[in-house]
Amino acid sequence: MSPLTHVESLLWVKRNQGLIFPNGEVEPLHLLAYVMNDVLDLGGGECRIVRRDAWWFVSSDVDWLKHELSVQELFQRVVVAPQHGLHSMRAEILINAYAEDAFALSDGNETLLKGVGPSRPLLESILANGWSRALVAFRLAAVGSASP
Repeated sequence: MSPLTHVESLLWVKRNQGLIFPNGEVEPLHLLAYVMNDVLDLGGGECRIVRRDAWWFVSSDVDWLKHELSVQELFQRVVVAPQHGLHSMRAEILINAYAEDAFALSDGNETLLKGVGPSRPLLESILANGWSRALVAFRLAAVGSASP
């Protein structure tokens, strides 16, 4: 079986929203829970969640985004995560599917995933303590403006 393409992966996630999120509703806390699970289970590090303005930042002292796939590919595919349990997947595709803006930092490399990234001063304020080895930042579309 061939892997799903980027578009097929996004369509699959959106068509199965009711299976992925409680009551089928996409909320920031649901997305954060998926990413936090990846940080703790896949990376084994500590997890820090910060909200500044409309941005959500999830960072860790361990780079949980290191994978045989590139960071860009992690956010474009449904990637299985058997460590989470049967029929489980990594969170990155969910961020890509539902965030208006998404950005990642892994192995010292910044990747703009979609839309715009956080402003340089905002990003630097989050990274100022030098603790973060990996980071995902996202903003959701305003309520009522996201398409299913």
